Amino acid sequence: MVLLATQIPEKSLKSQDISERLQMSQAYLKKIMRKLVVAGLIKSVSGNNGGYMIVKSINEMTLYDIYHAVCGPVQTFSDEDNMLLDAFNGAMQAKNGLQELEEVFSLMDRGIEKFLKGIIAGPFLKNILGVSEVPVVDWTDVEKSIKDNLREV
Repeated sequence: MVLLATQIPEKSLKSQDISERLQMSQAYLKKIMRKLVVAGLIKSVSGNNGGYMIVKSINEMTLYDIYHAVCGPVQTFSDEDNMLLDAFNGAMQAKNGLQELEEVFSLMDRGIEKFLKGIIAGPFLKNILGVSEVPVVDWTDVEKSIKDNLREV
């Protein structure tokens, strides 16, 4: 998202360029990008100059929007395979313990959601980069853009 948020607005970014820059599998990246497209955060542009572009302003996007698009609802605990109940042969204490665990983790999940919803992506990115405005970079010509727009770290 950082690459797309800083990419020149009228120029899409190819998945190959993104995967090379992030040193990750292009197949895995495409799965993530598809989720972001479905969530309406980015769009896919077809054709020779195709790729991906951000469509929702980073000043209107929260970290929760991104998290939810990629990972789904926050769920830090799940006993879908009934491991806890199976380990204790379905004993009442295990059932009660599972219910207590689910309640505690559900409260924690809602807290995480609330926290992430309170962080707007634009100001967060500016803070990370230590800039007053989000730089515009042409990630297809990285060396020139970085030299022109970003400070050395």
